[in-house]
Amino acid sequence: MPAGIAAYDPAMRVLVVEDEPEVAGSLARGLAEAGISVDVALSGEEAIETLRSGLAYDVAVLDVMLGGDVDGIGLCRHLRLQGAPTAILMLTARDDVKDRLAGFDAGVDDYLAKPFHFEEVLARVRALSRRRITPRLEVLQAGNLSMDSAARQVMVGADVVPTTRREYEILELFLRHPAQVLSKEQIHDAVWGDAQTVESGLVEVYAGKVRRKLQAASASVLIETCRGIGYRLISGDAAALR
Repeated sequence: MPAGIAAYDPAMRVLVVEDEPEVAGSLARGLAEAGISVDVALSGEEAIETLRSGLAYDVAVLDVMLGGDVDGIGLCRHLRLQGAPTAILMLTARDDVKDRLAGFDAGVDDYLAKPFHFEEVLARVRALSRRRITPRLEVLQAGNLSMDSAARQVMVGADVVPTTRREYEILELFLRHPAQVLSKEQIHDAVWGDAQTVESGLVEVYAGKVRRKLQAASASVLIETCRGIGYRLISGDAAALR
């Protein structure tokens, strides 16, 4: 840990889950020296026990390959099923696009390939934490589809539509730009912000997931594919007139 890193946010709490004690200790020391409150778990099972204490973590730094029955992807799924608002940074020695897609599908927010420099871990943790601290307190609406930014909840009429973090962020982007055609690059930059995965098909996969959820919930709006350009949110009536 290089000297000279200033204290950042002592109110921030990070959970490090890494089964290599030396790596876990190095990450914990570096984050603590940056003024961040850190807890460490050396396995997925230990992390689940730690989470049961009720402590709220701003960011979890997870190694994808953990010893035991619960790996990083499984732990990520556990956090999302519990509705935890924790942002997740996944550390991986496997930087394959398929692995990234599996992680994003499970609810991972950001990836960092091993070997890494601690300064990059710290920068990613700070960026993820900032996304959590500044929620927009408002309700967005289009037709019978509404989104409560404070509760991070999507509804069609009076019914809640369960969404993953990425699905929620894509919907929020469309609701903030109704009827506007958004290119795949614009959507990818706004939701993932990772140039390494811009050609991975993430936008197509998630646009399809969101479209199916809106259809299943009988939403009066739908996501239209603008071939060769991107997507836009339009009313079902407008689509019927085409």
